[in-house]
Amino acid sequence: MSDQHPEEQFRSDQRGNASQSPRPRRRMTEGSRSISAAGRNTGPAAPPQQQPQFEFVVTTGGEQTNPDPAARRQLRSLLMRNALSQRASDPGGSTRSSFNTSSLVSRGRSQLQSRFRLLPNPAREASPRTSPREQQRQGESSAGAAAVAGAGAGADARRSPGSEHAATATDVRESWHAGLIESEDSHSFMHLVVPTIQRIEGARVDPFNTLPVPGNYKIDKQIAFYYQGYKLNSLGEERDQAWLDTLMSDEALLSATLSQSAAYCKLVHHVDFCNINIEMHYHKGNALRVINAQLSQGNSAVTDNVVGAVATLAGFENLNGDYDIAEVHLKALVRLVHIRGGLEAFSHNDMLLRIIWWADYHNSAIKKHLPSLWYTGRKSHQALPVSVFPDHSPHPLSNLLNLSSPAAVSLYNILYHLHSLGRAVSLQWPADSSPDKVAISDAAFDVESLLLELRQSTPDGIEAYPFVVPGGGGGENFEGDMAVIWTESVALAAYIFLYGAIRDMPLAARTFTFFVERLQAVLLRDPAYETWRREGQMETLLWVIFMGAVAAYGEGEREECRKWFVRQVAVVWGELCGGVEGRGGREGLLEVLGAFAWTEEWCGRAGGWVWEEVREVVEV
Repeated sequence: MSDQHPEEQFRSDQRGNASQSPRPRRRMTEGSRSISAAGRNTGPAAPPQQQPQFEFVVTTGGEQTNPDPAARRQLRSLLMRNALSQRASDPGGSTRSSFNTSSLVSRGRSQLQSRFRLLPNPAREASPRTSPREQQRQGESSAGAAAVAGAGAGADARRSPGSEHAATATDVRESWHAGLIESEDSHSFMHLVVPTIQRIEGARVDPFNTLPVPGNYKIDKQIAFYYQGYKLNSLGEERDQAWLDTLMSDEALLSATLSQSAAYCKLVHHVDFCNINIEMHYHKGNALRVINAQLSQGNSAVTDNVVGAVATLAGFENLNGDYDIAEVHLKALVRLVHIRGGLEAFSHNDMLLRIIWWADYHNSAIKKHLPSLWYTGRKSHQALPVSVFPDHSPHPLSNLLNLSSPAAVSLYNILYHLHSLGRAVSLQWPADSSPDKVAISDAAFDVESLLLELRQSTPDGIEAYPFVVPGGGGGENFEGDMAVIWTESVALAAYIFLYGAIRDMPLAARTFTFFVERLQAVLLRDPAYETWRREGQMETLLWVIFMGAVAAYGEGEREECRKWFVRQVAVVWGELCGGVEGRGGREGLLEVLGAFAWTEEWCGRAGGWVWEEVREVVEV
C-alpha cells in the first residue's frame, strides 16, 4: 500500500487521476493507523488505477478471516499503544466508556437488530444440541458479560442460592414480587447495576431511604405483605392513597401498623416469616418509644398520627390475644381523644376514626362492656344498596320473632342485617356495582353496636346461666330465665360470622377461641336442647352450632371442641330431617343455613368439610 492516506487515495482514484504526484503527508491518527495496518499488504504496491481493498478485522469470537501474523502483531501493538495512551490521559475513562457502551448495546439489542449484525458462528451452528449449562453461559456472555466483568471476583460470592448465574436487578425485582427471595444475601444483587456508580443503599421498596424506619429486606417483605396480604377489615376499610402516604411518613404509625400486620401474618401463615415474632415485638417497642418521646412534648404533640399509632397498638394487642394490655392502650386513647376535643376533631380523617372504633369495639366484645368511644351514624346501614336487603325474610329467620324472649326483635334485627351484609360481600356482585366499602363498614359497626347493647342483658359468668335438667320441668319464669341462653348463644354466633366473614379475622386468633369456648359452655346449660325445641328454634340452633364448628377449626383443644360441635350438628340436623341424608343431604343443610347470615366464600367453603365430618360421625 502506498504512503498516501487511504481516504486521499480513494478520492484520487474516483477522480480518475492516474498521476502519482507526491502529496503532503498528513499526520496519521491512532484510529487511521489501525485501519491502515489492518489493510496493509506485504506484497508489491497495487497498481494506481485499482482501488485498495479494506476489510474489518474481527479479533474476537470464532474462526474468522484474519490478516497474516505480521499484520496481526502490528495491529495489536497499535491498539495496545492507543489504549495505554488514552488511559494515561484519562484514568478510568475508557473503562467507563467501554462498560457503558457495552451495557447500552446489550439493553438496546432489539433497536439495533436492523443496523448491526454479528457474523454467524459456524462452530456453534454446527452443534445440533446445546447443553443447558452451555446455553446459560452463552446468555451470560451475550447480555451480561460486561456487568459480570465489572463486578469482579466478588460476583461469585453474591450469587443467589441454587442458581447457576448471577442474578440481574430485574431478576431480583421479579422474584421479590413473586415472593421467592428467601435469603438476606440476595439483597446484594444490586451490585450488578453499573458497578462504577455507587450502589444505592436501603431497601428495594425504599431505595432512597425516605421511610421513617431503617430500610432492609425484612421491611421490604413486611410492607409488601401489608399491601398485598393484610386482609383484616379489608372489606370495611378504604385504605386509599392518602392514608398510605400518611402511614409511610410517620415512624410511630408505621411501626405500630407493621407490628399488627406481622401478628396477622403469623396467624394466617403459621410460619416464621422473616423472624416474624422478633420483628413483631421490635416494631411494637419502637412505636412505644416514639409515642412516648412525642407525648413528652405536651398536648400540642397529640396529632392524628399519634392517636392513630396508639389505636393501632390497641388493635395489635387485641389481635394478639393480650386483651388486658389492649385495655391499657384504650384508656390512653380515650384521654388523647378527649385532649383533642372528642371524636369530632377527627371527622376529616375517616380511616382514623374506623381504626379507633375497631380497637374499642373488639376489646368491648371480649370484655363484655360498652365501648368508651361509640360509633356515630347508627343509621348508616341504609347506605347499602336496596338490592342486598331481601324482599321478605326467609322463614327460619323470621321465626325468631316467635321466640318467647324480650330480645326476640333485637335478635331478628341483628341476623337480618347480618344476612344483608353477607349478601353485600358475596362474590355474586359485579365489580362495577358492588357495594361501597364505607357502607359495608358502617353497617358492620351498626350491627356490632346492637350486639354490644344486647349482651348487656346477659350475665358475665357462665355459672349465672340457668341449667336445664333433661326431662325436668321449669318454674313460673322458666322462659324468661332461658332467654339469656338464647340471647347469648345467637349473639356469640353472630360475632363469629361478623369477625370471620366480614372483618376477615384469622380463625387462629384467640378471639375465636374465646367465642367458641363461651358458646359451648352456654349451650351445655341446656344439653338436650329442650328449650330450643319447645320454642321451635331448632333451625336457628343449627346455624348457631354450625358457626361454632367453623370457628373451632384448629388443633389441640380446638380439635376436641370442633368434634363436639360437629356431633351436635349431626344430632340437630338428623332430628330436623329424620336422618342426616334427609332433605337433600348436604345441599339441604346448606340451604337451611343460608337463610341466616351466610357467605359462599367463608361459610360455603367451610360447609363442605363440616358435612364430611358429620357423615364420619354418623358412620361411626
